[in-house]
Amino acid sequence: MFRLAQFGLMHIWPALVLVVAAIALPPADTGAVAVIMSIATLFRPLVGFSLGRASIRYIGHARGLDANAQEYASLAFSVALVLSMPALAILAVAIGYSTVVYDMQAGSSTVIAAVVFSYLYGLTEFLDGLYRAENKFQPLAVALIVSRLVAFGLFFGLTLAPRLDVLLGVLALSEVVCVLMLGTAFVRSHRLTPVTMIRVIRAHRDETIELLRYAVPVVINALAVYLYARAMVLIVGLFVPPAEVGGFELAVQLTNLPMAFTIVVATVISPKAAEMFVGATRERQSLRVLLSQGASFALWLNTLAAAFLLLVGPVALAWLVPDLPAAAIVLIILSPLVAVKAFAQILSGEISVAVGRAGTTARITLVFGVLNVIAGLTGGYLYGVVGGAIAMVLVHTAAAAVSVWLLSRQTDLFLRYRAGAVASGVAIGSLPAVVLVLMARDIPALAVIGGTMLLLAGNLVVLLVSARFRLPFHKPLVDGFRMLLPPRPKYSLLRDLPAEPDLSGHPVVVSSLAYLEAAHPGLDRFWKGTANTPVADWSFLAHADYVYAKWLLGRESELSPKAAEAFADAVGKAKLAGSTAPGKQMLPHLTAYTLGALNILAAAGYDMREQVYADLELDLDRLIDAETKLPKWPAAWSHHAWRVSHWLGGIPAILLNFARFDPKKQVDERLVHDVLEACDAKILSPETGLMRTYRSDAVQSAFRAAYRLRHRPELADVGGLVHIHWVNYALGRDYRAVRTLLQSTTTHMLEHYPFLEGSPYCLDFDYVQLQRTALEQDSQYDACALIRRNDVLITDLVRYLSSIRQTYKLHRLPGALAALHEATMIAGHAVVPGIGTPPRDVIKTALWL
Repeated sequence: MFRLAQFGLMHIWPALVLVVAAIALPPADTGAVAVIMSIATLFRPLVGFSLGRASIRYIGHARGLDANAQEYASLAFSVALVLSMPALAILAVAIGYSTVVYDMQAGSSTVIAAVVFSYLYGLTEFLDGLYRAENKFQPLAVALIVSRLVAFGLFFGLTLAPRLDVLLGVLALSEVVCVLMLGTAFVRSHRLTPVTMIRVIRAHRDETIELLRYAVPVVINALAVYLYARAMVLIVGLFVPPAEVGGFELAVQLTNLPMAFTIVVATVISPKAAEMFVGATRERQSLRVLLSQGASFALWLNTLAAAFLLLVGPVALAWLVPDLPAAAIVLIILSPLVAVKAFAQILSGEISVAVGRAGTTARITLVFGVLNVIAGLTGGYLYGVVGGAIAMVLVHTAAAAVSVWLLSRQTDLFLRYRAGAVASGVAIGSLPAVVLVLMARDIPALAVIGGTMLLLAGNLVVLLVSARFRLPFHKPLVDGFRMLLPPRPKYSLLRDLPAEPDLSGHPVVVSSLAYLEAAHPGLDRFWKGTANTPVADWSFLAHADYVYAKWLLGRESELSPKAAEAFADAVGKAKLAGSTAPGKQMLPHLTAYTLGALNILAAAGYDMREQVYADLELDLDRLIDAETKLPKWPAAWSHHAWRVSHWLGGIPAILLNFARFDPKKQVDERLVHDVLEACDAKILSPETGLMRTYRSDAVQSAFRAAYRLRHRPELADVGGLVHIHWVNYALGRDYRAVRTLLQSTTTHMLEHYPFLEGSPYCLDFDYVQLQRTALEQDSQYDACALIRRNDVLITDLVRYLSSIRQTYKLHRLPGALAALHEATMIAGHAVVPGIGTPPRDVIKTALWL
């Protein structure tokens, strides 16, 4: 409740300030207020380097490691104050420069008041994050409310002195009250003095660097949000007089007011969403219902608000602030955006954070923030405030569409908005108001008051009639009431495991076999023995995929002996990685995978490995460095953990296959141990357990930034590492930093649902196989959350694999099936759900996947 009060007041504060300025000040001064408020918003995250918001994660991380969270908070406070000093100097220059660029009639008192207000506004943002990090919402809300009440009281002084510097002075004084209340309370509770703050920074230099690293993406995201939502007033201000700037920003802020409700709805739902999202499929179905209720209710309210702003708003502005004619025009253009953005706001923001998709929202905001600037510069230059408003509508509409499309698919949360019922119901209910406003447009008081009353009355009648005759128009309102009593999730993340899944059928087997037959008919006929297609080198991947899939489905008996013999004969003649065969050779990953298929065939009763290896000659110099014993890999891939692991893991796997199954014994198993020991010593970090094959941290950072545009590098780190650990596991060797790996993989899986990426594949297997085998090495680890997450993964895998689309890539199927086997072992089930066989350890059998 305190958080809602505090957040709501913060959200509407800029609009209230603009309204006061429009009523009390000349039009040009209103434009100056709009520009200064926009600059203050730009610098708000920069004053304290967003360390307040960054500390939410940083202090939470400290608690998770049982560190002194209070000392970490003191460190964040001290570092932010130090960094705020240069920010203050830059802010002073920026505001002074803006008075020239935007042709403000501002004296020294105005500039000083603007700088003080903007600086303290940034400190308020920092303290807001710091108090939220310590879960102190009550003092935060009290300080904000008291400071805003002080401002409201002093606003009446504008009737005696309607000057820009007076208004900015009132705003500065309000921020002084807020900062003093929050800052002094924090200093007292943490016993801070200037001396202790300097001491804290000196004693925690490494932690300071880590904290600043936490803050960088937060700052970038804040700037992206600014470009997307708040930069347009500065852009338009470059091309139009200050009075039009004031009118433009007033209209923009009025459209922001109803959007606050959608954000509040998402804020209320997000804690429950986070809990339900980690539940079983039926719990996420309940979450879809809950979010759909919030979405339809918020859309209805925002559509009603859009109708009000479109019909009554322009008349009210022309009546109350006649000196700002641009406000009414811009409001007419922007008002439909209130309803449009409601579609996206329920999934983005707090909900995206709760379900682990904050990164997606940040990338969308950044991309469309840049587009917003480009469109604003073009529209503002060509058509002034009208062009800027049209640019906002186009860019924000596209952003809303992309957000809904992308987040729905990534989270599997396809919501029901009841858009048709909302649009038609509000349109019908607004008709009487339309008629009255048009007829009384020359009598603004009647148009505004009467139009408002008729708009509300008309929509109330529509709701009552809809409820009486069971029409759909009232259902969004019913959804709103149901949202207040969401279904209680049956399971919690840390409760006991649910009962054994329903194993009455084998839908995964049925769906997978149908998929193989329909999507890959030639391959299916070959392995059933009804086709004699030659096995080419380039087709080894598909053949291995098929063999692995059949074995994981428990249908290896359906493999034809004739097909197995043909496949083995082709492998014996192939240019495998490390062989003495001249010319271009297969890559180590595919070679290990192909040899793994031979191992699967052997487990199925078709062991032809001896005859295959008898034909193969190995050149160890092509695989490992004789001096260091490290696998050889292309230097160009050194920054790509997942790609380079195909050599680092694939080569030991090849050597292990030769050591165990080559009758000529070209490789001794001791050599495999030596290679892995070299990897432990020179490749794997003892702290994180992850690989480091690169030399330049700067180049690595640049690569990861580029890689993040499509994938998540932290997932690739683990997905690459497991290629080495498959061989370690097969040899019974311990992993490095086992506890850290268990913690990080559990965290990643809790952040990504239903799968680590869009559809299940080997990356999901990489994670669960690493978790299962790491648990064997760390029996003291509290695996409750890990086990519960894997139990949820089972449900999602069975659901997905029970209705495989033909567009699903064949190479993804073995990884998804193997992940289902591994998750089954972690969850402790005796039989694999959807398949009906005991779980199989694919790495023990095949040595690779």
